[in-house]
Amino acid sequence: SVGISTNAPTDVELECLAQTWSEHCKHKIFASKIHHIDTETNEDSIIDSLFKTHIMNPTHDMAKEVDWLLSVFHDNSGVIAWNDDWSVCMKAETHNSPSALDPYGGAMTGIVGVNRDILGTGLGARPIANTDVFCFGPPTGTGGLPSTLFHPSRVLR
Repeated sequence: SVGISTNAPTDVELECLAQTWSEHCKHKIFASKIHHIDTETNEDSIIDSLFKTHIMNPTHDMAKEVDWLLSVFHDNSGVIAWNDDWSVCMKAETHNSPSALDPYGGAMTGIVGVNRDILGTGLGARPIANTDVFCFGPPTGTGGLPSTLFHPSRVLR
């Protein structure tokens, strides 16, 4: 067929595929079916996508009842009405894994990603503030870690 190479993929092409299908970009775990057993009731259930079940569907239900959700799940950030003249664009980003490899670089990736997505929302929003939620394991933890990751106590410093 025309335009399709039969050569082995280059390292750059393989890295592009790896990033595209990574958990960070594709969210395979967040979108997958999860087998869940309620620890209080012992009820056994399947959650078909944590994202759809616990974030997307409740947000769409709320949007039917309120008029201040202006844009959700259309761009890489959401827009809510602040008042009659102003709207606020909000974005959350997760970068815990890169932060365990490189705390400064991982945090910077999150900041740049949030600002990029805000700038690209609608006709272009203007970032005015950044917030940060940083989650990691117990700094006093003694469990094993992959050799490529920093211990939470090191990341905390």
